[in-house]
Amino acid sequence: MENIQQPNKWKAFYQNNNTQITLCIALLALCAVGAITSPHFFEGKNWNSIMTGVSIVGTMSAGLTVSMILGGLDVSQYAILAFTGIMFAIFVVWWKWNFWLGVLGVIVLGVIIGLWNAFVVCGMKVEPMVATMGTQFICRGFAFIVTDAANQRVGEIAEVNYIGTADILGIPFCFWFMMLAYVFVYIMLKYTKFGRDCYAVGANSRAAYLSGISLTKVRTRAYIFSSLLASLTTILYVGQVGSALVAAGNGLDLDASTAVILGGLSVAGGKGNVVGSFLGCLFLTILQNIFSLNGVTQYWQTITKGFVLVIAVALDTLRGGGQAQY
Repeated sequence: MENIQQPNKWKAFYQNNNTQITLCIALLALCAVGAITSPHFFEGKNWNSIMTGVSIVGTMSAGLTVSMILGGLDVSQYAILAFTGIMFAIFVVWWKWNFWLGVLGVIVLGVIIGLWNAFVVCGMKVEPMVATMGTQFICRGFAFIVTDAANQRVGEIAEVNYIGTADILGIPFCFWFMMLAYVFVYIMLKYTKFGRDCYAVGANSRAAYLSGISLTKVRTRAYIFSSLLASLTTILYVGQVGSALVAAGNGLDLDASTAVILGGLSVAGGKGNVVGSFLGCLFLTILQNIFSLNGVTQYWQTITKGFVLVIAVALDTLRGGGQAQY
């Protein structure tokens, strides 16, 4: 009897994780392409660059996974990063706050923006993509206004410089921070009531409501958490760049969404996990790295990302994704 049941367990495992398994195979194939096309692909310096690069979109995607499990696209992540980065520079450079007080200010701003997103979606009944697109415009506009479109240098601050350049056991600090965020989100979604409520609301908001789940409370917490991680990611970003850029992430607003959808998260909600989101981010980062090593222009990279987004959404449809319920 055990011999008969064993294949069924493996089959169930594959059915539950087929997207992640497929992505792992695709990553291996992509690494093979990278090794063939460039002798520098497997060099330690290059992989250090990959880990540093994936930490930005990866950390945002960890928070984005939570809000998108509820259903609908969230396109405000990079705009939040740009605005909170400029405000962080104002806190620590203009107003002479210490580093940790500046981080606290960024956290407060992230919570406020998350509350705004939740109010527009839940209170004003606006579709998440439209609501977060509005937030995107608002944040980017404020980022330009508060400094008169001037970038702000913050690299001289010791803590900022450490975050951007330090490594632990040969691995960039930013990568460790991202992995800590993923572990936290994984535990939250898998083992807490809030995580189970997120999946329930995303799968069928009507049924979740009838079972006693507060849709407004769950969505508010999810948008706060997503915006909070996006705002914290700005500390990693300014650490790597050495400056707060008013146009940070401009043109990259759909990168995080593309990564999490590619990783198996359904636009309709109720499906997906942070493991898939991480693999999706890693796939896009390695693909971009291979392009850069081989001198592919930014224009072709942008075109490729467009195709990847279309393919990711098409795969979501084939997996059973559809219209989210509100």
